[in-house]
Amino acid sequence: MARLRQAPVQFALLGTLLLVVVAAIIITDLATGGDAKPPPLLGEGIALTPGAVVFPTLPPLPTVTPFVTPTLSSGADAQERDALRIREMSLLQIALTVYLERFGEYPNTQGQTQSLCVFEDLDKGCELKRVLDEEQTELLQDPLGDPLANGYWYVSDGGTYTIWMLRESAGPDSAFACPETPPFLLEKGNLFCHTANSAAGP
Repeated sequence: MARLRQAPVQFALLGTLLLVVVAAIIITDLATGGDAKPPPLLGEGIALTPGAVVFPTLPPLPTVTPFVTPTLSSGADAQERDALRIREMSLLQIALTVYLERFGEYPNTQGQTQSLCVFEDLDKGCELKRVLDEEQTELLQDPLGDPLANGYWYVSDGGTYTIWMLRESAGPDSAFACPETPPFLLEKGNLFCHTANSAAGP
């Protein structure tokens, strides 16, 4: 008797489940305009027209552009900025000489190449502010701005120093040609530089 009583309940549940499945199929069919098909597998052809088959493919991988060393420019703006850099290099030499005379050594980076004065608390080149007037502190920044990318770089052991500056133009000036450049500065492109020894003068 118990089994007979459970049978109608089971039939009712099966009927309800069947109605849900049928309703889902109808709704999907209506939503897709009566043409619902599963997406093709990768590598499976899609027949668009008789005799024409298209095979779906993965989208192409993005290309990675390798680093390219900036090329020298002959633009007037680049030449003007380079002329300004050369003047500032000469003025920085004077400031370093004054610093040496006043404090007995150049601002000392312990032989580590640093940005000249980007990080006030870390860059030893910022100590040149002690011998520069307030309006002269712009000498410590590259005319292009963005000092981490385009700035001036400095290294010193207290008795010698080297300054590097970005060079944009292809002018004939060779007064500040760089015989030696740290590897990590090579990616900056073409550079001016100047080296001095306290025993030999600026």
